[in-house]
Amino acid sequence: MNVEKRSEQAADSAGDLDLMRNAVKDAGQLALEFFGDRANDKWQKDDGSFVSDADMALDKLLHQRLLEGRQGYGWLSEETEDDLVRLSKSHVWIVDPIDGTRAFIHDKPHWVVSVALVVDGVVRMGCLYNPVKEEFFEAVLGGGAKLNGQKMLING
Repeated sequence: MNVEKRSEQAADSAGDLDLMRNAVKDAGQLALEFFGDRANDKWQKDDGSFVSDADMALDKLLHQRLLEGRQGYGWLSEETEDDLVRLSKSHVWIVDPIDGTRAFIHDKPHWVVSVALVVDGVVRMGCLYNPVKEEFFEAVLGGGAKLNGQKMLING
Protein backbone atom coordinates (compact mmCIF):
# COMPACT_ATOMS: atom_id res chain seq x y z
CA MET A 1 0.00 0.00 0.00
CA ASN A 2 1.44 3.37 -0.93
CA VAL A 3 1.98 6.25 1.50
CA GLU A 4 -0.78 8.39 -0.06
CA LYS A 5 -3.37 5.60 0.36
CA ARG A 6 -2.34 5.01 4.01
CA SER A 7 -2.58 8.73 4.72
CA GLU A 8 -6.06 8.86 3.16
CA GLN A 9 -7.20 5.86 5.24
CA ALA A 10 -5.86 7.44 8.45
CA ALA A 11 -7.76 10.65 7.70
CA ASP A 12 -10.94 8.65 7.04
CA SER A 13 -10.46 6.72 10.30
CA ALA A 14 -9.97 9.94 12.27
CA GLY A 15 -13.12 11.37 10.70
CA ASP A 16 -15.05 8.19 11.49
CA LEU A 17 -13.88 8.30 15.11
CA ASP A 18 -14.82 11.97 15.49
CA LEU A 19 -18.24 11.31 13.97
CA MET A 20 -18.77 8.30 16.25
CA ARG A 21 -17.62 10.15 19.39
CA ASN A 22 -19.96 13.07 18.76
CA ALA A 23 -22.95 10.88 17.91
CA VAL A 24 -22.42 8.66 20.96
CA LYS A 25 -22.05 11.66 23.29
CA ASP A 26 -25.22 13.24 21.91
CA ALA A 27 -27.07 9.93 22.30
CA GLY A 28 -25.87 9.72 25.90
CA GLN A 29 -27.24 13.17 26.63
CA LEU A 30 -30.57 12.19 25.07
CA ALA A 31 -30.61 9.03 27.21
CA LEU A 32 -30.31 11.14 30.35
CA GLU A 33 -33.58 12.85 29.42
CA PHE A 34 -35.30 9.44 29.73
CA PHE A 35 -33.30 8.01 32.63
CA GLY A 36 -35.38 7.75 35.80
CA ASP A 37 -38.54 8.74 33.91
CA ARG A 38 -41.33 6.36 34.91
CA ALA A 39 -43.30 7.51 31.84
CA ASN A 40 -40.62 5.97 29.57
CA ASP A 41 -42.65 3.18 27.96
CA LYS A 42 -41.01 -0.25 27.99
CA TRP A 43 -41.92 -3.68 26.70
CA GLN A 44 -40.44 -7.11 26.13
CA LYS A 45 -39.34 -8.34 22.73
CA ASP A 46 -40.07 -11.87 21.52
CA ASP A 47 -36.70 -13.04 22.84
CA GLY A 48 -37.57 -11.80 26.36
CA SER A 49 -35.18 -8.82 26.34
CA PHE A 50 -36.46 -5.37 27.18
CA VAL A 51 -36.75 -2.33 24.94
CA SER A 52 -37.98 1.17 25.75
CA ASP A 53 -38.93 4.42 24.11
CA ALA A 54 -35.46 5.61 25.05
CA ASP A 55 -33.83 2.75 23.07
CA MET A 56 -35.86 3.70 20.03
CA ALA A 57 -35.13 7.44 20.33
CA LEU A 58 -31.38 6.81 20.67
CA ASP A 59 -31.45 4.36 17.77
CA LYS A 60 -33.11 6.99 15.57
CA LEU A 61 -30.60 9.68 16.59
CA LEU A 62 -27.59 7.42 16.00
CA HIS A 63 -28.95 6.16 12.68
CA GLN A 64 -29.51 9.69 11.46
CA ARG A 65 -26.17 11.07 12.64
CA LEU A 66 -23.95 8.16 11.62
CA LEU A 67 -25.50 7.42 8.24
CA GLU A 68 -25.89 11.07 7.24
CA GLY A 69 -22.21 11.45 8.03
CA ARG A 70 -21.24 8.33 6.09
CA GLN A 71 -23.92 7.60 3.49
CA GLY A 72 -22.17 4.61 1.94
CA TYR A 73 -21.87 2.69 5.21
CA GLY A 74 -24.07 -0.17 6.36
CA TRP A 75 -26.12 -0.40 9.58
CA LEU A 76 -26.80 -3.13 12.11
CA SER A 77 -28.62 -2.23 15.31
CA GLU A 78 -30.24 -4.24 18.05
CA GLU A 79 -33.36 -2.06 17.72
CA THR A 80 -33.70 -1.90 13.93
CA GLU A 81 -34.89 -4.60 11.58
CA ASP A 82 -31.83 -6.08 9.90
CA ASP A 83 -31.25 -4.77 6.38
CA LEU A 84 -29.14 -7.35 4.56
CA VAL A 85 -27.84 -4.61 2.23
CA ARG A 86 -25.24 -4.09 4.98
CA LEU A 87 -23.58 -7.33 3.82
CA SER A 88 -22.55 -5.60 0.59
CA LYS A 89 -20.91 -2.69 2.43
CA SER A 90 -17.24 -2.57 3.41
CA HIS A 91 -18.01 -0.31 6.41
CA VAL A 92 -20.82 -1.15 8.85
CA TRP A 93 -21.92 0.64 12.00
CA ILE A 94 -22.84 -1.82 14.78
CA VAL A 95 -25.11 -0.23 17.40
CA ASP A 96 -26.76 -1.04 20.71
CA PRO A 97 -28.42 2.25 21.64
CA ILE A 98 -28.73 1.25 25.30
CA ASP A 99 -26.64 -1.76 26.20
CA GLY A 100 -28.15 -2.68 29.55
CA THR A 101 -31.78 -1.69 28.98
CA ARG A 102 -32.94 -3.72 31.99
CA ALA A 103 -30.66 -1.65 34.28
CA PHE A 104 -31.71 1.55 32.49
CA ILE A 105 -35.43 1.00 33.01
CA HIS A 106 -34.84 0.09 36.68
CA ASP A 107 -32.89 3.34 37.25
CA LYS A 108 -29.57 1.56 37.76
CA PRO A 109 -26.51 3.34 36.29
CA HIS A 110 -25.11 0.16 34.71
CA TRP A 111 -25.75 0.80 31.01
CA VAL A 112 -23.95 2.40 28.06
CA VAL A 113 -24.52 3.72 24.57
CA SER A 114 -22.50 1.32 22.40
CA VAL A 115 -21.27 1.84 18.82
CA ALA A 116 -18.57 0.12 16.78
CA LEU A 117 -17.36 0.40 13.21
CA VAL A 118 -16.52 -2.76 11.29
CA VAL A 119 -14.41 -2.42 8.15
CA ASP A 120 -14.10 -5.43 5.83
CA GLY A 121 -15.24 -7.74 8.63
CA VAL A 122 -12.82 -6.39 11.26
CA VAL A 123 -13.86 -4.21 14.21
CA ARG A 124 -11.74 -1.08 13.74
CA MET A 125 -13.05 1.19 16.50
CA GLY A 126 -15.71 1.52 19.12
CA CYS A 127 -17.13 3.82 21.77
CA LEU A 128 -19.04 3.11 24.98
CA TYR A 129 -20.58 5.94 26.96
CA ASN A 130 -22.19 5.92 30.37
CA PRO A 131 -23.35 9.51 30.90
CA VAL A 132 -24.61 8.77 34.44
CA LYS A 133 -21.10 7.82 35.56
CA GLU A 134 -19.48 10.26 33.11
CA GLU A 135 -17.38 7.46 31.60
CA PHE A 136 -16.52 7.59 27.91
CA PHE A 137 -14.50 4.65 26.60
CA GLU A 138 -13.04 4.51 23.11
CA ALA A 139 -10.73 2.09 21.37
CA VAL A 140 -9.11 1.96 17.95
CA LEU A 141 -7.55 -1.18 16.49
CA GLY A 142 -3.80 -0.86 16.98
CA GLY A 143 -4.20 2.40 18.87
CA GLY A 144 -5.14 1.29 22.35
CA ALA A 145 -8.05 2.35 24.51
CA LYS A 146 -8.94 5.53 26.36
CA LEU A 147 -11.21 6.41 29.25
CA ASN A 148 -12.34 10.05 29.23
CA GLY A 149 -9.53 10.91 26.82
CA GLN A 150 -6.75 9.32 28.90
CA LYS A 151 -4.87 6.26 27.63
CA MET A 152 -5.73 3.17 29.58
CA LEU A 153 -2.83 1.06 30.78
CA ILE A 154 -3.16 -2.68 31.16
CA ASN A 155 -1.35 -4.22 34.11
CA GLY A 156 -0.38 -7.65 33.84
